[in-house]
Amino acid sequence: MGRQEKSEAMRSAILDAAEAEFAAHGFTGTGLRAIASRIGITQPLIHHYYGTKAALFDAVIERSYARYDLAQRDQWNRAPDDVRFFVEGLRILFAFVGQQRRLRHLMRWAQLEGRLPELPDGSHIDTKIVRGFRAAQAAGILRADIDVEVALLLIDGAVHGFWDRTETHPERFGDAPRLIEGLIEACLRAILSPTAWTEAQSLLAGGAANDGVPLSGRSRGDHDAGGADD
Repeated sequence: MGRQEKSEAMRSAILDAAEAEFAAHGFTGTGLRAIASRIGITQPLIHHYYGTKAALFDAVIERSYARYDLAQRDQWNRAPDDVRFFVEGLRILFAFVGQQRRLRHLMRWAQLEGRLPELPDGSHIDTKIVRGFRAAQAAGILRADIDVEVALLLIDGAVHGFWDRTETHPERFGDAPRLIEGLIEACLRAILSPTAWTEAQSLLAGGAANDGVPLSGRSRGDHDAGGADD
């Protein structure tokens, strides 16, 4: 492994450890020494790669935005009248949020502590989403009588509400894929025009894209030595 590869591997390991600690203890309750200890390095090495704790925290959030941007890459390039922007986009969103258990916890801490970062990548993604919704509305796909922000809030509430409840009441959500498809159907029925909804039904009948999404919302990246909740 070359120097560049080793450097990137170390950066990634630090971010993984930081994500776990921030998710478990919040920004205030997390020390760089605990992050360093998690992966067996010294605290000065974290300073070398990321500088301050605040910069490291922002880097963790920024990485998650970048991953989501990549997951939705096909949707950003769809034509305004392509209903798959909504059908596949919602399936990807449900799966992504479900797999990012640590990130959900971290963002709750950030809200409580008033540390929601203003990051270019996040704003860029928000811009893509709003632009896509407005273009779809102009093309007759999104209902003309629904405000774009209302549509976004409806979707956000459905996605995060579902995954939050699976953590607090797991016994009630044993069939996650079926429930997710039902929520996607309900959201689409509420925001799409009648013609677009008819097309969406055909796409939905093609099969759920969420098979295999873990009910716990824990991704492979969440399975480390200590876990997100230690």
